[in-house]
Amino acid sequence: MAKFISGTQPTTGQSNDALIIEQATNYAFTLQKQKVSFATIRETSSVFYRMLPDEIQTQLFEDISRGVCPLDSEPCLNTYMFALGKMHNAKLRRAYDHLSAEFRQNSLVDIVDYGCGQGMGCICYADFLRENGLRQRVRRVILIEPSRLALARAALHVSLLFPDAELKTVCKGFDDLTVNDLPSDPEVATLHILSNVLDLGDRFFRLNDFSDLVAQSLKGRNEFVCVEPLFNGYNKDDKPYDFFERVNIKIYFDVQYGKNEFVPGEQWTCAILLGVVNNDKIVTRNKRKRIVGISTRNMRSLESLMVLMGDGINILPAEKEGEYRFTCGELQGHVAEPAAVKMLQENDLDPAHYQFIEVKDESGKWIPSIRLGYTEAVKWYRKAAEQGDADAQYQLGKCYDYGRGVTQDFTEAVKWYRKAAEQGDADAQYQLGKCYDYGRGVTQDFTEAVKWYRKAAEQGHAVAQHNLGYCYDEGEGVPQDYTEAVKWYRKAAEQGNAAAQCNLGYCYDEGQGVTQDYTEAVKWYRKAAEQGNAAAQNNLGFCYVYGRGVTQDYTEAVKWYRKAAEQGHAVAQHNLGFCYEKGLGVTQDYTEAVKWYRKATEQGNAAAQNNLGYCYDEGQGVTQDYTEAVKWYRKAAEQGNAAAQYDLGFCYEKGLGVPQDYMEAVKWYRKAAEQGHTAAQRRKRDITVTIIQSRHPKK
Repeated sequence: MAKFISGTQPTTGQSNDALIIEQATNYAFTLQKQKVSFATIRETSSVFYRMLPDEIQTQLFEDISRGVCPLDSEPCLNTYMFALGKMHNAKLRRAYDHLSAEFRQNSLVDIVDYGCGQGMGCICYADFLRENGLRQRVRRVILIEPSRLALARAALHVSLLFPDAELKTVCKGFDDLTVNDLPSDPEVATLHILSNVLDLGDRFFRLNDFSDLVAQSLKGRNEFVCVEPLFNGYNKDDKPYDFFERVNIKIYFDVQYGKNEFVPGEQWTCAILLGVVNNDKIVTRNKRKRIVGISTRNMRSLESLMVLMGDGINILPAEKEGEYRFTCGELQGHVAEPAAVKMLQENDLDPAHYQFIEVKDESGKWIPSIRLGYTEAVKWYRKAAEQGDADAQYQLGKCYDYGRGVTQDFTEAVKWYRKAAEQGDADAQYQLGKCYDYGRGVTQDFTEAVKWYRKAAEQGHAVAQHNLGYCYDEGEGVPQDYTEAVKWYRKAAEQGNAAAQCNLGYCYDEGQGVTQDYTEAVKWYRKAAEQGNAAAQNNLGFCYVYGRGVTQDYTEAVKWYRKAAEQGHAVAQHNLGFCYEKGLGVTQDYTEAVKWYRKATEQGNAAAQNNLGYCYDEGQGVTQDYTEAVKWYRKAAEQGNAAAQYDLGFCYEKGLGVPQDYMEAVKWYRKAAEQGHTAAQRRKRDITVTIIQSRHPKK
């Protein structure tokens, strides 16, 4: 077993330094009898996973694949390794293959695995060393993971893979870490593993604070391996690059793999970033608070502001919304302070509103910089905008549009968008088109919206291309033209715009502007669905239900309906409810059906209102209640739902939940019959005969 830094498995009341490790479980006993590797760990997990009932296996697999199952139970741990283990192994092994020769030559190393889960980073590194015949000895392993259960299993794995290594477990989230949790030795090289971690920054932890803490803890040679999914299938995620820059890590390997590029035949994506800490330039950072910020698209405005600033001081927008003020005294001795304070005071600006830092320019030179908040950003954008800088004009328009640093004023936003748009700024042209489209700051004018959307679209602006396609699709501001709509949808879709991919799929689905082609429809729906587009997820589910462009598969349909439903898509919520009601792709469950119908009814979905009424009518998933059934039938019927009109008519005919009223029944039957509802046509005829006979009884 590994050398433990302190203690054994902790019990309540023990210190945070006590080792957390899985012991005396069936899983531990099974694994200890084998030669441990990734393959045996995954196979052992799979054996325990397959012991579960089929329905639990299916549900856990879906939850894990969708990333909605926290690792808080042993079945979840086993399912995660079974479902996703191969993918993570492939990514990490590819990353380790590109580790620097200098690091591989170290005879002794330490490892820090951040957000380690079950220790995949260490598991794969052990396989890498063995299969490459490397005689590197791992002296110490630090495992950091907020899930106590996952951390205990990771410690078990590492203790078996590196039995001579010291082992430390840190059961904390990143925001709670301290320097003491990350001991560093200047004499021993350290491998830092971040697998599917940095992309969560600023959602689950403060990325900049974490970066500063890591930078503060580093000594000696430190190599970083960062692996994460390739977001949206084509966009780099900036967070790893921000982390590497802030920690002063020099990148030596950087690659992204799209679907079928990383592992042929697999939908996996992968972004890999490797680097080594640059010890030639270690920057001492002041501990600072986070300042209110505004994002920019490029450096053009900032260059204009730098000219205005003078004295060689850079100016940057702040990082987050929420303003904090501090005095210059808290930053005493910082290289940027003297010149910056002087410049701010000369421009009648209060230095207490600014943050003084250093940043690296394109040449690698560290220069004094100022980070400012929305209010201060507006001042500088205005100065640059009034000098004719198009990017600053766009940014100032955005500030007025969203009320950042100024009182929200759509008219003023339009003014500045127009100035930038007339200079050819594509983002401003798109925003100006949107203002005309929605009548925000100007009188609504679809023709004018199309004009500006087109200008931006012709410059390759993907969202403008989608919106221009939509205008042709709906005939807003231009004559309706499905072929032209498809043209612009395709341009945006090929740039990865999810809304355009969904709409292009719909055009192929319905044969609008193109020859009807269900296979092509599924292709574009899937691209959008995998980016999280709820409408595409629902439509893809529909294709699986009816076998349009794919083999009919109710289970797959439920999977996509659920993804959309959980995002609040009303039609998908109704469709998922229907699957539960009929037992399509899931075990029949009336209670679950009612749950999803109700969610859809709260958004006004007429089909769900009618089906919820039916559940009350029949007592399926709820206590039978004709009055409640009538309530929901009426809501749907008043929206024109023919089935609900028929059902409401039947309630009036039979006196279910309402007083019996043949005339009211005929009224609703007639409405349904006019929409082609054949049963309503028959009931209307039969009840009319009944009414006539009641008025003119036979003698």
